[in-house]
Amino acid sequence: MEAWIKLRLAKRWVSSHLFSSFLAEEAIELVVAYLFLKPFPFHAPCSRITGFLRFLRLLSNYDWIFSPLIVDINNDFTSKDEKEINENFMLSRKSYEENAQDVETAMFLATSYDKASEAWTKFSPNRLVLKWIVSYARSSADLLTNLISMLRLISADYNNHFILLLLYLVIVSVPDSFE
Repeated sequence: MEAWIKLRLAKRWVSSHLFSSFLAEEAIELVVAYLFLKPFPFHAPCSRITGFLRFLRLLSNYDWIFSPLIVDINNDFTSKDEKEINENFMLSRKSYEENAQDVETAMFLATSYDKASEAWTKFSPNRLVLKWIVSYARSSADLLTNLISMLRLISADYNNHFILLLLYLVIVSVPDSFE
C-alpha cells in the first residue's frame, strides 16, 4: 500500500479535529515519513489502518518535550549532524528548565534541511495545543484499537451469528408504516 494513503488519512484526521491551523501539512508529512523510516520494532506499515494507527500512537506516545523527532529522509545524517540537532534541541528547551510553561517550540521536527526545527514547528503547535493533539490522538487510537478488536471478534464468530445478524437488519430496516 502506498504511503500517500496513510498520509491522506493523517491529514484528514488533523483537519477533522480542527488542528490544521496549528500543525503544518509538512509537519504531518514528516511524522508519517518517520513511520516508514524508523518503524522499529515493526516493519513499515502495509495497510491503511496500520499506518494510521501508528501515526496516532506516535503522536500520543512520543516524548515531544524531551526528545527531538529526527527525520532522516535521505539517510545521510552523520553523528556530527545528530549532535548539532541535539544541541539545537537543548537550546530550544533551555527555557523549560526555568519555566515549564515557556517552551517556545513544543514539537521539534529535525530534517537535513532544517536542523533547528524552524521551518514548520517553530511557533506552532504551542505546548497547550500539542497537549490537545496528544490527547485526541490517544483517544482516537484507543477507539480505533477497540473497533478493530470488535471486528475481529465479530468476524471470528461470523458463521454462528450470520442468521441472527440478517434477521436483525431486516427488523431494523422495516419502516413503521408497514407494520
